[in-house]
Amino acid sequence: MCRELRKKFLSEHYVQEVFIKFHNLKQKSLTVEEYTMEFEELLMKCDIQEPEEQTVARYLGGLNEDIANIVQLQPFWTLDDVIRLALKVERQITQENNRFSKERGWCFKCQGFGHIAADCPNRRVITLIEEEDHEEASEEFKKEDDIDYDAEEEVPADCGEALMVCRILNIAMLTKDEGWIRHNIFHTRCIAQGKICKVIIDSRSCENVVAAYMVEKLKIPTEEHPNPYKLQWLKKGNEVKVTRRCCVQFSIGSKYTDDVWCDVIPMHVCHLLLGRPWQYDRCAIHDGFKNTYSFFKDGVKIVLTPLRPDEYEKKVEPSLITRSDLNKTHRKFNFMCFLLICEENKETLSVHEDVKPLIEEFSDVVPVEIPNGLPPMRDIQHAIDFVPGSVIPNKPAYRMSPKEHGELQRQVKHLLDKGLVRKSSSLCAVPALLVPKKDGSWRMCIDSRAVNKITIKYRFPIPQLDDLLD
Repeated sequence: MCRELRKKFLSEHYVQEVFIKFHNLKQKSLTVEEYTMEFEELLMKCDIQEPEEQTVARYLGGLNEDIANIVQLQPFWTLDDVIRLALKVERQITQENNRFSKERGWCFKCQGFGHIAADCPNRRVITLIEEEDHEEASEEFKKEDDIDYDAEEEVPADCGEALMVCRILNIAMLTKDEGWIRHNIFHTRCIAQGKICKVIIDSRSCENVVAAYMVEKLKIPTEEHPNPYKLQWLKKGNEVKVTRRCCVQFSIGSKYTDDVWCDVIPMHVCHLLLGRPWQYDRCAIHDGFKNTYSFFKDGVKIVLTPLRPDEYEKKVEPSLITRSDLNKTHRKFNFMCFLLICEENKETLSVHEDVKPLIEEFSDVVPVEIPNGLPPMRDIQHAIDFVPGSVIPNKPAYRMSPKEHGELQRQVKHLLDKGLVRKSSSLCAVPALLVPKKDGSWRMCIDSRAVNKITIKYRFPIPQLDDLLD
């Protein structure tokens, strides 16, 4: 019991620290890219549900003043627009500082004058020496004597019907001339059992991961994980227990087919996440400049090429669009086309045979249309008793448009013609108003709040449903 309480206390304490860090997040010496990554990471961890305008204001509040002041003068609508503007402003400021340093000879490293950072006498040279231990890789390549190292096959992403619709991480979308490769991780698509699935290759992931939805949708057989473990912050909520794994067979292009053991996790970033185990088993080499992964498979050198951000989102557009996304699309293209398919529901007025005798017997109680006139006199008549000495209210009518006023007059005339109401000569007057229905018609409501305040309450009020269920 003490261990559980201590674990709960530590978890709550950690969440509190994350919230404090998120609310006090400032850019300071970080670049805009580093600040944006930390901002989005803390935003996902805190799981804050707030309007996008408030998130934009929170993001601008953490930027440095020299960048935020310029960004606020530019037109923007979403958080992506603000991030894009901040990156541009940072590049402009950096270029101006570099030009100033060349003219004045100012060094960024030692903050001195008369030289630049490239000629700084106080710079330190660090040499990284990698241990040459590739015996296992060499033995594996020696076994394949038929490898043609000159043959190279570029494998682009597959296209087709997507397995499911899901949202990706918020990234700063850059134009073609702004170096999109520098700011995006590796995305591609594969084919698994005839379905197009989204793939991310990330060397920072310690395991290969497959989405639980993909396993359930494709009915991939699973087995107990030999070493179960727990993860945090991978999805909305608390920690995730990893207890199952499966072998996923997939193909990218026509040359690369593979099967990988993956841990089953309920995630929404992608369908398949290839981490360090896949790179280690395939001896994959990552080209940081081109953002490609190359390795040898069946005697052929395979080069996996990434998808552009616009291509990655092209085939996974959401089936349900929000109002903000709709407005953004309209501002971008200036015209929109809608296809609305409606199917008329056939109305059936069939009554079950066992109910027909009951309805015929009590036809006077449940008529098709309410009869004219008031109900007959009963033994007990309803009366509204006011508190002695109270002032009877006489409220003025609400202001209405001509259309609403005509609708109110029509409903009152209909009630008068049917004899359900009659003209009142009482000093008490309460206003009426119209409330729109779902079908577009109007419902007349009486504002009796002033009368209810001075009405004597019943000694035995009608019980409420919540009280009865309690």
